[in-house]
Amino acid sequence: MKDIMSDAEALGNFSRSAALAVFSGDTSSAVDALERGASSSSDDSSSELFVLVSMCVAGFDLESKIWRKGCERILGRKKLPVYLRIALQFLYAINRGENRRGERGTQKGGGRRG
Repeated sequence: MKDIMSDAEALGNFSRSAALAVFSGDTSSAVDALERGASSSSDDSSSELFVLVSMCVAGFDLESKIWRKGCERILGRKKLPVYLRIALQFLYAINRGENRRGERGTQKGGGRRG
């Protein structure tokens, strides 16, 4: 995976590299790729977006409703590059699924902590 990520970054596609890391469950490498993207960007708004998404990925938590709200706000941005959008949607879906399982367990009087 690291080779594929490196190839993507060599082409300047840091968002693709980060998405591949997210899909592999390696959020640390995703954050690193996003930080490299922010550093290499000549556009301030793109750089800030990389930083914002890296903070969201770094803060990913299965049980956090606060994280989910923040992610929703980022996903609401119109100019979010496709790979970053898909990576965040992936993490968001995992968070939502985990919270739904917890809520079902709570409603039945047992199961996971919600």
